[in-house]
Formats: sequence, C-alpha cells, structure tokens
Amino acid sequence: MEIAGIPSNIWIPAVTAIVGIVVGAVAKGYFDYAMQQRSQEHERATRQVERALAHRDKNREFQLSTLLALQKQLVELSSATYAAHIELRVGSVVDGGLPPELDVRRHDSSLELHRLGQALQDDEARGLITKVADASLDLSMAEFIGDREKMDIQGFARHASALQARIGELLRSLHADQTLGTGTSR
Repeated sequence: MEIAGIPSNIWIPAVTAIVGIVVGAVAKGYFDYAMQQRSQEHERATRQVERALAHRDKNREFQLSTLLALQKQLVELSSATYAAHIELRVGSVVDGGLPPELDVRRHDSSLELHRLGQALQDDEARGLITKVADASLDLSMAEFIGDREKMDIQGFARHASALQARIGELLRSLHADQTLGTGTSR
C-alpha cells in the first residue's frame, strides 16, 4: 500500500520515528519540568531549614546574653540590697529613708532585673526575679514601716540563690543544646 507515492515499508517506520521523536520530546519536557519543580522545592525547603536554624541560633545567642546580663544584674541588686540592709542595721537612715544614692542604686538594679527577666523564655526564672525584687524592696523598706519580720536577709538570700541556680540551669541547657549537635558552634 502506497500513500502519496511512498511505499508502506518506508512511511510506517518514518511515521513511527516521527511519533517517537514527538512523544520523547514531550516526555523529556515533562520530566525536565518535574525535576525542576523538585529541585525548587528542595531549595525552598533547604532555605526554610537554614532560616529556622539561623533564627534558633540568634534566639540562643539572645537568651545567652540576657542570662549573662541577668547574672550580673543579680549581683548588683544583691550588693545594693545588702548595703541597704547594713545601712538600716547600723541606723544611718537619713530622714526616714536610705541614702538617696543607695536607694536609687537598689531601685535601678531591681528595675533592670525585671527588664531582663521579660526577655527570658522561662516562667520559673521570671517568677524568681519577682520574688528577689520583692524581697529586696521589703528588706529596704522594713525599717521605715516598722516591720521587723520583713527584715529577712536570709529570705532575700534564698530567693537570690534560687534565681542564680535557675540561671545556671538555663546556661547549662543552652550549652548542652549547642554541644549535642542541635546547635551550631561558630
């Protein structure tokens, strides 16, 4: 059988070859498109993981710097509170109050401790910060209001010690996360 003067032993392989080329080209285009989509998804997922890791590392660094500043501020508040306690004990209270520079120092330390505590992601530490600040205030005001029971330096020391222990736990936890491979060390 001839079509357009071409014998069937020629046109059947020619048409088959042309159809094969077209089907192959379409299939290749589809597979190339699918591979490109998979590659883009993989790149997108990789970028998302990198962003998440960068965010976690940035948050860890922020928590670390906050905890270290909190430790320093706790020492400052403890120093100011003990100085206020000594002033109250030796009776050098001025006009019914602490010397202004000592009162301001204790007050500012307490405020800074609260400010730093707000940045922490730990409710227990924030609760301890409130207890430490309240104990410091009670201790520094006890003499003025005549409440000897509030002049509990051991109570303040217990709260400060508990806060220091919690800060230590949080610091060790941050360090353990980093050294166990869940963080990146830079």
